[in-house]
Amino acid sequence: MDLEGRPATITLRGQCSQRDGRIHVDSKSKVLSLLIYLNDGWTGREGQLRLLADKDRFDDAPVEIPAHLGSMVAFRRSDASWHGHSAFVGQRRALQFNYLQSSRASVVSLMRHRLSAFSKQLVA
Repeated sequence: MDLEGRPATITLRGQCSQRDGRIHVDSKSKVLSLLIYLNDGWTGREGQLRLLADKDRFDDAPVEIPAHLGSMVAFRRSDASWHGHSAFVGQRRALQFNYLQSSRASVVSLMRHRLSAFSKQLVA
């Protein structure tokens, strides 16, 4: 996939709440997502990303990516790029690169992430 001219947003995630990981497809503003996991000593299957065949078959995932240090995955966004992870609450570090359709989408994404980070500080 040619990403020349595509703006990117970079997000460092550190914590998961009960709400995170629900099955979804990314917004139409994204064209590609790349994740690098930064969890040293990760064990167990909870919180591992699953790339799904459809939105209703979480336990029958064709691909599961371990959340341990150095694991990486990239996937194109489409109306069928379902993904999610099982419920996990706690430290789960990931560096996310999201390549976007346009510069406008980049500004909207930045504002959404800032608002989300601010609201999480209020709750903590």
